[in-house]
Amino acid sequence: NRQVSAIIDCQSSSTCDTLTIQPFGDSITFGIGFADNTYCPVYGPGQNPCPKTPVAWGGGYRGWMTLIMKNNKNIFFKTQGHQNGGSNLLQWQASTQSHDGYPGYRTDQMTGKSKMPSSADITLLHAGTNDIYQLAAAKLDTNWSVAPIADTLFTIVNNLLSTNPKTKVYVAKIIRFFPGEFVLSYVAAPMNVKVDQYNHLIEQKWNALPPALKSR
Repeated sequence: NRQVSAIIDCQSSSTCDTLTIQPFGDSITFGIGFADNTYCPVYGPGQNPCPKTPVAWGGGYRGWMTLIMKNNKNIFFKTQGHQNGGSNLLQWQASTQSHDGYPGYRTDQMTGKSKMPSSADITLLHAGTNDIYQLAAAKLDTNWSVAPIADTLFTIVNNLLSTNPKTKVYVAKIIRFFPGEFVLSYVAAPMNVKVDQYNHLIEQKWNALPPALKSR
């Protein structure tokens, strides 16, 4: 494919300004529902694809990012992370298959992962969905606080900034729940109350950061 070849050629050329992106988060980063969810840890340079053939499509939002790059000659990036599972064939061809997406992980479970080495220019962070999902299922009401989740999220932010002094972290407000396979209709509404509270806290805590950290 000429477009894929152009991406690969540019990424290996010193004349191209290619960003390295670290996608970090849970199954929304991994790409739930789009692959067989087989983990494929990165053991070192020259790693072969996962034992199973890479999926023809998928990779969650990461897959869409690669497709946008494929169709726009002015956008070039590669990704970095400690696993490759859930990535499609185009991502393997374009060196955008690596990521740090951990299905089912809460923010407290991601804290250790956020201390792993990285040299990416940009880190994309979407986390907190599983905290709210699991707590809502356990409590079955809205009389609980999302503040501890937001606190842990910003511990992750600080870890990512400290571990990789050159990166800039883009923190997403998390996606709302939609009634469907994983969420019953009567559960979605109270869960989204907590999502809205959590997203508001993300904005508040970002605004409260010291200027040096806020700029990153």
